[in-house]
Amino acid sequence: MKIQTIIKTLVLASLLCWAACQNNKDNAMVTVNQKGEITAFGQPVPDFETLKTVLMDSLANMATIPEKMDISFEGEVGMGTRQEVETIAAEAIEAAKLVKLAPTVEQQVFRKQQGKDCNKAEDDETRMDCAVIDLLYPAVTKGEKALVENVSAWVNSYLFAILENAEADTKSTSLDEAAKAFFKNHDDFKTEAEGSVMAGAFEARTGSEVVFNNGKYLTLAINGNTYMGGAHDSPTEALNTFDVKTGKLLTWDDLVTDKAEVQALAEKKVREVKADVFKEGFNFDEIFPFVLPANYGLTEEGLFLFYIPYEIMPYAMGETEVLIPFEELGPLSKINL
Repeated sequence: MKIQTIIKTLVLASLLCWAACQNNKDNAMVTVNQKGEITAFGQPVPDFETLKTVLMDSLANMATIPEKMDISFEGEVGMGTRQEVETIAAEAIEAAKLVKLAPTVEQQVFRKQQGKDCNKAEDDETRMDCAVIDLLYPAVTKGEKALVENVSAWVNSYLFAILENAEADTKSTSLDEAAKAFFKNHDDFKTEAEGSVMAGAFEARTGSEVVFNNGKYLTLAINGNTYMGGAHDSPTEALNTFDVKTGKLLTWDDLVTDKAEVQALAEKKVREVKADVFKEGFNFDEIFPFVLPANYGLTEEGLFLFYIPYEIMPYAMGETEVLIPFEELGPLSKINL
């Protein structure tokens, strides 16, 4: 009798264990069988790289990020595969948590124009009185107070500078004031260059982009173009990275351990992407020395550098963009994404 009771107890325990295992298998976010085949959230995954993508996409849609990923290993799964899957799952959870913390950035618009000829086409030779302001710029609408304020100050500094007369004694405290300065400059130019089509082409335009936003770092770019008379327009750029938690604008000293070594890497990259101008005889000298750019920031791949015309090369050679991957930076990088 006792033996029958023990047998019944063991059978019942086995059935309960089997049911629990089946339940865990059904509820598992990731399943790996002994053949190494992986399923994530019911979707077959061909490789580890795809697993990362699937997990990130799935976690991004969850209202609450789990502290740990439910993983079911069926049968004899190799230790290497187990460790790789568990590592990818843990990293995906941490990355998803950061994304949830990422600030919200929205594009703002500021548009004004002045002049009796603004309704005429830009290539119309009778258009001699028009000044246009068309600004698109970023603003942090949800995030740490310091970040909101510092991004706003950074944006205003750039926008005010492109609208104001560089020689003006007073500095603007709002976009409306800066716009008045721009239109006054246009009025002054019309008086000095009466009857010139250049007075009909005054403009200040910008666009903006969120380059990188992983919840830890925020990289923003504003690209602009202004024309206030003269031989050609003036392209401008603002590109920087902010610490999301503190709001600090990160400088070269915050990003790298040795600026001289990074500058050498940057010059090598510039010579590669601008190989044609060096073949034509250009080289860095006292007039155009090579320097680290004023505009730079973090991306997912590494450090992005942007040189505006005249920064390291003549206007005719245009802007220059280079990326220094984290793999090449190695210990020179202070950043851990």
